[in-house]
Amino acid sequence: MAAWGPGCSEIEDTFDDVIVGDGSNVETVDNVILTTSHPNEPIEGALEFFLDVLFPATGHAERCTTWVVFALGNLAAHVEHLLEERGARRLEP
Repeated sequence: MAAWGPGCSEIEDTFDDVIVGDGSNVETVDNVILTTSHPNEPIEGALEFFLDVLFPATGHAERCTTWVVFALGNLAAHVEHLLEERGARRLEP
């Protein structure tokens, strides 16, 4: 999970709290869920990190076949353009 923009550190913390929970789940290379936030980077850098650096843990790789990007407000068209430049396509229902 990668977050960008105002409040993204809090979003990352929330995901971490849910993932860690009560601490009973032990993370391994097979099941770890990486979270990251990019409050002081341009959207292009954060998106590049998401697309080029993050990948599913071994135990999740077979089921992880789709990336999801939520872009809100006036950035949505810009983010969609950046994704299209990388060959991504929107899945229509």
